Amino acid sequence: MEKVKKMIFVVEDESDILELVRMKLENAGFATRGFELAKPMLATLKSEHPDLIVLDLMLPDMDGLEVCKVLKSDNAVDKIPIVMLTARSDLDDKLIGLEYGRMTISLSRSIPWNWLPESRRCCGAATGKAAKTCCA
Repeated sequence: MEKVKKMIFVVEDESDILELVRMKLENAGFATRGFELAKPMLATLKSEHPDLIVLDLMLPDMDGLEVCKVLKSDNAVDKIPIVMLTARSDLDDKLIGLEYGRMTISLSRSIPWNWLPESRRCCGAATGKAAKTCCA
């Protein structure tokens, strides 16, 4: 019997980064669904609930922090853990992300893939089998 893979939604407007993140997650054993805009992902949440959302902070249709506010205000999805990705490295963004109970990963020239094991713990948090927050 095949084990059901945890589903991770990846929201990233740069298609090369989107595909790279999805590939790394799939190689780590997760199922993924990619979105280049926030609003289609939010619409999909009405019918599908992933175990984790990997969210870019700077999206063309909606700011990543605004997406967090929308998710936090909806009881149906407010417990889904979020890993926020950003090219910005300022501390204020990271602290704001933590205010929403989210882990913020800064991306620069190289993606720090050391957060992948943390994504396993985050997926468990969505099902109540791990800590309720996925902040590192």
